[in-house]
Amino acid sequence: MQGNPAFMKQFYPEALQYATYYDRLYGLPHTTSHVVFWYNKRIFAQYGIMPPQTWDELMSAAQQLLNNGIPPFTVSGKERWPLLNWFAYLSNRLGGLTPFQHAIKKTGDFTDPAFLEGAQLFCGLITSKMFVPGFLGLDGPKAEDILLKGEAAMYLQGDWVAEKYTILLLLLKKIPSIFSVIMTKKSIPIDLSCY
Repeated sequence: MQGNPAFMKQFYPEALQYATYYDRLYGLPHTTSHVVFWYNKRIFAQYGIMPPQTWDELMSAAQQLLNNGIPPFTVSGKERWPLLNWFAYLSNRLGGLTPFQHAIKKTGDFTDPAFLEGAQLFCGLITSKMFVPGFLGLDGPKAEDILLKGEAAMYLQGDWVAEKYTILLLLLKKIPSIFSVIMTKKSIPIDLSCY
């Protein structure tokens, strides 16, 4: 396989890196997933909110929603790992992969500034009441239900739920449009999808 550059170009180099040991490829990825912000287009349109491109724009949109009585975010706090998505998402965008790699190799730890700032941003969301009330007791289906019913405007979740959301929305007789935008403007870039 390594002698076939055309074949190898089909894969992200980062995906191949985790299947490589001493410059020898031992496996191939079967999928690549992304954690993105899903948002309700109807709620955004109702309040004249444009899809945010940066953290500052996301916080401005979230505050506008909150001011209008709409919880900006839902999250499945009961299952805990979705809360880790927030911390990992923020700290990764602040410091890239390097702090994580250093922590894994024990050449660094979670006192890296990217981890500390990511944790502070996440705590700020909680103290600002940006999550739906009772989010720590929500399981995955309930958190998703809150988003799909329009009881919260956004949900940080993996793109692996796209098929499920499409089916659910079709059953609810709503036609979804799902897309992903990689945000690269000023401040912290964020990823966004919508329905």
